[in-house]
Amino acid sequence: ANIACRVLKAQSRSHRGESGMHLNRRLHKHFVHSRFRHLRTCKDDSSFTACCFMGNSQQLVVSTDSGDLRVLDTFSGEVVEYFDSSHAHSSAIHSLQTWQARNGCGYPSMLLSSARNDVVLWDTQQLKCQTTFQDVHSGSFDTFGTRIVCPVSNRRLSKLSIFDITSGLSTSVQTLEDVSRNEQSILYAGVGGVGAGGTSPNWHDQ
Repeated sequence: ANIACRVLKAQSRSHRGESGMHLNRRLHKHFVHSRFRHLRTCKDDSSFTACCFMGNSQQLVVSTDSGDLRVLDTFSGEVVEYFDSSHAHSSAIHSLQTWQARNGCGYPSMLLSSARNDVVLWDTQQLKCQTTFQDVHSGSFDTFGTRIVCPVSNRRLSKLSIFDITSGLSTSVQTLEDVSRNEQSILYAGVGGVGAGGTSPNWHDQ
């Protein structure tokens, strides 16, 4: 409707020999503002560190610098639920990711929160910690929602740990390591900062 209004008014003014530049500019600004203005502002005494939509996007999960997780109503901005996040993370949460079945099978959505040295899988129905994975960070779901992959917390090692979340175990089922880079890091540290040149990744399954 806004686009049709702008076109019709511009054509009407051009037929009358009037300049529609100012009117067009005003209508363009109104169109942009109506499409890209913010919907809601959520404020809290704590500092929000990460956020993501959950379920049908009517709820928003936010994390704080103290490691707490809260569920907000997207339209009102009010806190509707709290996760039982006591002792879940040892530091501030820096990323959140949800997974929802796309084929409508009725599987519950899952939530993954990541801090500096641990990743937590959450039960979104009971709002409780389901599994904690130690010494990893920045977890990510696979397409089917059965596994997650996380880089190890030791930044000197190019290593990824893969976990089977359907088993409920916190031990990795597979580890991928870039041997060439790890050997280069060891050499660099051993000779006081003189390392070999850059090499392409050489991932090995362990």
